[in-house]
Amino acid sequence: KLPYLTLLLNYISDQTLHHFSGEIPKPNITLQPAGLVSWGQSVSIRCDVMDGLSGSFIFTNAPSSVIQTINSNSNSATFHIAQVRLGNEGLYQCRDYTSVSFNGEFLIKTSTPASVTLSN
Repeated sequence: KLPYLTLLLNYISDQTLHHFSGEIPKPNITLQPAGLVSWGQSVSIRCDVMDGLSGSFIFTNAPSSVIQTINSNSNSATFHIAQVRLGNEGLYQCRDYTSVSFNGEFLIKTSTPASVTLSN
């Protein structure tokens, strides 16, 4: 089970003050298509942040191998698997790294895992 991230954060972005107290929302990860996928089918893994703070999205698969980093100014990023193979099966997560100060401090948020499973 992933630990909860709790902190008090004041963050200024685009002249807007964001204030969070307590648990910071985890990124939401979704698969398209959802459910079982066929060999050779394409899959999109999308990561969305709900708190208005975004930065670099890092997509990982178990146990924590980085498969792609996407720098984004938006609240979402998508990783694509063009043709699913046996090696693509497994759990995927995304992490959102957001700079919260000028001295190199980062807020790191990790999604719950999502599973890519091949059908028989």
